[in-house]
Parts: sequence; structure tokens; C-alpha cells
Amino acid sequence: MLEYILKNGGGTFDAETFEPVEPTEGYSVGVVFGTYKVLEIAPEFGFDLWDMDIQSVFEEIVEKFNVKHVGAWVSDGFLHLDPVVIVDEFADAVRLGAENGQQEIYSFADRRSFDVINALYELTKEA
Repeated sequence: MLEYILKNGGGTFDAETFEPVEPTEGYSVGVVFGTYKVLEIAPEFGFDLWDMDIQSVFEEIVEKFNVKHVGAWVSDGFLHLDPVVIVDEFADAVRLGAENGQQEIYSFADRRSFDVINALYELTKEA
């Protein structure tokens, strides 16, 4: 799992199977304010140990938040893990991201992240 995350800079995972999910549409949005859990990446400990650590956080997230997916991304030597939901509409994803204090939402179709504040600003201009 860590190898996948490091190779791709992150990912969205099935919270029970730990397998990456890659829909062709929709948006991944964190459902808690900020980041739920941050782990320091220390490759000298080996991937197996880290996979076990990540899996235990996944299990904690599922138990605490009752979600089907976990989002992961790497920033400045740290692995960020969040309970996430996948929503269909961009506007819904942006609003949910803003409500939950998220900096970004991830678009599966575009295979990139969008800044929530900028996207919210654009949506309000269009309304």
C-alpha cells in the first residue's frame, strides 16, 4: 500500500480491502476538518511495517467514521490519511470540502486535485 501511495503521490482506497479505487468519474472529499491522521514516512523501517501501520489507521477510520473509503496523500515527508466520501457532482464536492475545512478535493476524471477555496469562489461567481 505504501509503495502505491509513494509511486502515485497518494490515492483513494477501499477502507476494508485496502485496495486502491480508481473510478472514472466523481470526486473524493475528506469528511473531517483538516487531516485526520498524519504519519511520518520513514523508508528505513521497510514497507511491511508501514503497511501494517496504515492498515491499523484505516481500521480506526472505518470504526470511527463509518466510511467506505480512505484518502491518502504525501506532503513534505508525511503521509496524510483521511476518511473520505466519493460524490458525483463537482459543486457538491466543493461545498462539502469547504464545510469540512479541506484544502483540496480530488477529481477522478481529471486525475488531479482542485483547490477548494478557488473552486468555491468560481462556483459563487457562476451562481
